[in-house]
Amino acid sequence: MTKKQMIEKMQLLEAAAWLRFQETKTLWGSEDPITNRRRAAWCAVKDMMEEVGVPGDQQLPDNLAALSICFRAATCSIDNNRLIRHRMRSQKQ
Repeated sequence: MTKKQMIEKMQLLEAAAWLRFQETKTLWGSEDPITNRRRAAWCAVKDMMEEVGVPGDQQLPDNLAALSICFRAATCSIDNNRLIRHRMRSQKQ
C-alpha cells in the first residue's frame, strides 16, 4: 500500500465514521449511548489524522451526505459548525 493509498483510506474511514455519527445523532439524539460510541469512533479517526497531518476530504460522498444530514436536521451544534468551518478553511488551503 502506498502512502497516497493510506491517506485516501484514512479519509474514507473518517468520512464513513462522520456519516455514521450524524445518522445516529439524528435518529437517537446527541446523548444516546450509541451516538456517544459513534462520536468516540469518529473522534479517534479524526484525532489520528490530525496527529499525522492528514486533512479530511470534504468532497467524499460520505462527508457530503453527513453535512446534508446535519444541515437538514438542523442538529449542528456550535462545535460541529466550528469543525465544518475549519474543514472548509483547510480545504481551501
